Amino acid sequence: MKLSKMTTTLLQNLATINNSIHIDELYKLKSKTPNTSNIIAVATIEEELPELSIYSLDELLGSMSLFEQGNIEYTFTEQYIKMVEGKMKINYRLSDPEHILTKCKESAKYEAFDDFDASFNITVEQLTSIQKAARVLKADVVCFNMEDGKGKISLINSQLPLDNSFELDITGEGTCEASVFVDNLMLINSNYLCNIASGKVCKFTSLDFPIYYFLACSILN
Repeated sequence: MKLSKMTTTLLQNLATINNSIHIDELYKLKSKTPNTSNIIAVATIEEELPELSIYSLDELLGSMSLFEQGNIEYTFTEQYIKMVEGKMKINYRLSDPEHILTKCKESAKYEAFDDFDASFNITVEQLTSIQKAARVLKADVVCFNMEDGKGKISLINSQLPLDNSFELDITGEGTCEASVFVDNLMLINSNYLCNIASGKVCKFTSLDFPIYYFLACSILN
């Protein structure tokens, strides 16, 4: 079996959310932040992978990088992922599933959630601007406010709410008020459809990659 470039890209993104992963559904990769549900990501892949656990995605991806990408032949056993290209071979040892402390629910349970108040689109350029502005202005919270389809995305410093600010006008559908921590924007570079459940969760569905994310809303004092 070979892994597509898309699957490798998705694994690289999921590694930023949680360096460990338990794969227990065909054609699905799922991840969430360790010991919390601040970020949940669900991706669809084209490969039919067996059930397996990986303790360090960074280590696995590093092993994969030693080969010519796209030419690795993968074989999965109960204990190893075997990687072969020409005369070069690596046996990457799989983890005991019990060592993966943070596991996800079945993807169908995430997909069934549709109790949203508002929706809008955000471009990859806008997302990049928000992330860059957060670093420059030392903002730690991004807020989404919309009323009857018109609103804004804003950045604030939760410790100094009257400090520097940033706003981006948006249009869409519905009315919402929600905020998430900037550190939880561990999203793959993409255009997104954003669905907001006020005060509960924000769902970011990539329009370019087969992945979506749930980000828990932050509670501001």
